[in-house]
Amino acid sequence: LAALDWAAAQGADAVVSASVDTPFLPGDLVPQLWLAGDGGLTVAECGGRLHPTCALWPVSLRDDLRGWLASGEAKVMGFAARHGAARAGFSDPTGFMNLNTPEDIAAAEAALRA
Repeated sequence: LAALDWAAAQGADAVVSASVDTPFLPGDLVPQLWLAGDGGLTVAECGGRLHPTCALWPVSLRDDLRGWLASGEAKVMGFAARHGAARAGFSDPTGFMNLNTPEDIAAAEAALRA
């Protein structure tokens, strides 16, 4: 929400969010999100799995998001569903690999060596 407020003050149309634990995001993440949703709320999808933290958020939704959060709601996918979020399809699951444990890091290192 803070990013949307900041972007609005800058005159931007949208913000792209991404998880800090996904270091291999696709290089075309931003343009694919924009194209798939035509600038509307769009969530990344890979292998049938949604990645709601990797999304394009139109600044125009910030007041509704503020109200959503103030009501006690916190689920990203609930908000996305409420707004009919588009989905941007990606094919390489490595791009959305989460690194949360030592085992995840080992798997990422193995993927880099492959």
